Amino acid sequence: MVQGRSNKEIGNKLDLSEKTIKHHLTNILQKLRVRNRVEAALLASNGLAQRPMAS
Repeated sequence: MVQGRSNKEIGNKLDLSEKTIKHHLTNILQKLRVRNRVEAALLASNGLAQRPMAS
């Protein structure tokens, strides 16, 4: 995701369906408390340890 890959590209790389990737990414975005992939990538580039995680 941080590399700008689509759900389909990530799925192909991991041998998972695009729908499965979308489901997992939705969960990840919720847990990171970000609204989209761009915010998640920015958060990752700034370091996840600086932000408390949601339960």
